[in-house]
Amino acid sequence: MASVNKSKPKEESIDPISPNLDEVALSVNDEDTTKTQDETAMLKSQKRDDIQNKFDGTYEDQLERLNDRVKILSTELAQEKEKFQSLERKCQTIKTDRDKLKRAMINQVVFISRMQDKYNENS
Repeated sequence: MASVNKSKPKEESIDPISPNLDEVALSVNDEDTTKTQDETAMLKSQKRDDIQNKFDGTYEDQLERLNDRVKILSTELAQEKEKFQSLERKCQTIKTDRDKLKRAMINQVVFISRMQDKYNENS
C-alpha cells in the first residue's frame, strides 16, 4: 500500500495587529477628521465669499452705493415735500374760494328773497 502522507497543512500564523498599525489607523482617522474639518471650514469661507460677491463689491463699494442711494432718496423726498406743500396751498386756496362762493350765493339768495318780498308787498 502506498502510504499517504497525512501531514497537517501549515497554518498561517496571523499576528495580532501591532500597536504601530493601531497608531497608523488612528493617525489616518485623525487626518481624515482634520481634512474634513478643513474642507468644511473652507466651504463655509467660500460660501461667505460667494454671498459677499453677490453684492458685487467690497464693503466700501456697498457703503458708497448705499450713501448715493440715500442722497437720491433725500432729494426725491425734498421734491415730494415741495409738491405736497404746493398742493396744500392750492387746497387752501380752493377752500377759501369755495367759502367766498358760499357767502356770495347766500347773499344772492337773501337778495332774491328780499326782492321777492318787495314784489309781494307791491302787488
